[in-house]
Amino acid sequence: MSESVTDRVQHVTRQIPIPVNETVVLFAALLLIWEVTASFYSPTAFPGILDIIAGMERMVDGSEQYVFQEHVHMTLFRIVTAAGIAVLIGTPIGIFMGTNNVIRGVSLFYLLILLTMPAFMWAFIAVIWFGLTTHLVPLFAGVLALLPYVIVNIWKGAESVDTKLLEMGKVFNADTLSIWRNIYLPHLLPFIFSTVRMVLSLSWRIILVVEIFGTQTGIGFAIETYFLSSQNDMLIAWILPVLILIFLFERGLQRIERKQFAWRSNTDETPSRI
Repeated sequence: MSESVTDRVQHVTRQIPIPVNETVVLFAALLLIWEVTASFYSPTAFPGILDIIAGMERMVDGSEQYVFQEHVHMTLFRIVTAAGIAVLIGTPIGIFMGTNNVIRGVSLFYLLILLTMPAFMWAFIAVIWFGLTTHLVPLFAGVLALLPYVIVNIWKGAESVDTKLLEMGKVFNADTLSIWRNIYLPHLLPFIFSTVRMVLSLSWRIILVVEIFGTQTGIGFAIETYFLSSQNDMLIAWILPVLILIFLFERGLQRIERKQFAWRSNTDETPSRI
């Protein structure tokens, strides 16, 4: 018995591979679950997607208490500056800890103190010392909170340099500058780049918390007001744009890292993203 046209079409359709991106499917499913759940609550308690978009429109057009454009640049400046200062200070300390046993022994105690101190405690201390400032308090607290993560990653990177390469350099009477330029620097660059990515992601979270306690400008300051008034739709609307921006920037850095350091055969040694 011959196949019908419908059977032939179905047979051909089954042979066509349909690419499915698991991440996209999962994200769409989460959005659907979110929207269904939001239908049982008020927009201020559990906002739907359209409620969040409407909140974004209001925070931009000036109909809300705070205008997004007047605060976002302050937060972005603090995020990037705190991360940059932490990397500039923490990288040489981490290198010295990884290459000098005496410095490592002296610094380890203070490093553990920095690791155990919450970011909001630095914010409280900074407010008591300096008062409410535009940049000093968030940068002070942000740098001190980020610094131990930079130090640990760079320390472990410097510590994992192949000792055989160092011994070979000594055998060929290479001077200190040549050893650093040809052995340490190529080995440490992937660690430094990965640390920058990690610290930027952490900086966003830390600065947001510090702005709630220690400033009168920025996204953290604005969302504290919406939190106290239980306006979750505006709270999410304020956080979401910067969250997406940091995510895209981090992904861009990750692509550059993979391209620039594809020569590394053992990528497990580089710090993973958070």
